[in-house]
Amino acid sequence: MATQLEFSSPLAPPLPLLRFSVAQYHMLGDLGVLTPEDKVELLEGWIVEKMNQRPVHGYFVGMLSEWFQNRVPEGYIVRCQLPITTERSEPEPDIAIVSGGHHD
Repeated sequence: MATQLEFSSPLAPPLPLLRFSVAQYHMLGDLGVLTPEDKVELLEGWIVEKMNQRPVHGYFVGMLSEWFQNRVPEGYIVRCQLPITTERSEPEPDIAIVSGGHHD
């Protein structure tokens, strides 16, 4: 019978760790290594588990999204829990106000 080990130390394990580029992260998804069921995101090259959301969290995200939607200046949009790609990350922030449109 296999036993799952859990590490309680906030320090990294004493093993070499690999940071991933955004392209490598996408490739892991394309190859099926990472699936939509894997609740992860890429932060500064590290693949990290996303935090669980509780109903109150969802309520406030929705409320704030609506509030911002009615107040952002022209040329900006509100993105709610959607990935944003940067040079070394692809976070999925609760709310982001970005320039451009939905087609950008």
